[in-house]
Amino acid sequence: MFSSSYTCPEPDFLVRAVSDNQVFPAKKNVLSSNSDVFRDMFCCVDNSDGDNENILDLHENATLTVALLSLVHQPPRLPVVLYTSDPVDGLLPKIVYDPSTVIPFPVLSSLFSLADKYALSETIAESLKAHLLAHAPTAPLQVYCLALSLELNDLASKATQYLKPLAEYAQDEIKSIPSINEDIFPHGYGSCSQHLDETTSRWQTTRISLAIEINHLTDVAGEMERALELSPIDRCTSCRKACIISIEMLRYKCRRVPKEISRLVTS
Repeated sequence: MFSSSYTCPEPDFLVRAVSDNQVFPAKKNVLSSNSDVFRDMFCCVDNSDGDNENILDLHENATLTVALLSLVHQPPRLPVVLYTSDPVDGLLPKIVYDPSTVIPFPVLSSLFSLADKYALSETIAESLKAHLLAHAPTAPLQVYCLALSLELNDLASKATQYLKPLAEYAQDEIKSIPSINEDIFPHGYGSCSQHLDETTSRWQTTRISLAIEINHLTDVAGEMERALELSPIDRCTSCRKACIISIEMLRYKCRRVPKEISRLVTS
């Protein structure tokens, strides 16, 4: 399992976390072979820098720097499977993992960010995906939302098999789903000063009522069109325009999800 404790035997290079002014040992060849960003950095190094040529400054804090170096030097092993259930109703079999071998969920978001920022190897990226999916049996909604935010649509689809009916989730949990959490006046853009509160309330009521009914076949954008029939949206040009734009944004965000679920069921 991934650990924040980091050691590097026989280092030949130093990495400094600029934010905390802490220095950590590293191996230059390991950094360059597991990260396109580090490889490009080293290609651009001027060897005439003298004493500073073996120190690389990263504008990260010490915690993130240690996490990054651990990922590169000690890539996380795949989670250990405890058992696999039989597939039911065409869904994928449920795989249950040994929790002691799985990276804690709160850590994964930062690790994915580091993997993307420093273009870490495909092997490391695939390992992180496996650890994220391993949380699906116990935290399916959180995995689904994080996977969608990372545009890991296939992984998000696999997480849906563990989801409970949305009516069983708290409102704050439902609002975290990207396909539902679309405001009618995002950041106040296009807001109608005359009907702001009333229109926002109508949109919110429609959104929450739909969240209770939603399933993998629901046309979220199409169902949200019912808000167009509510007052004052039905008679105010500004409110109606904002509603239509928000619905189209929902349609865009949801476009790929049914395809992934359809592929999941028929595979």
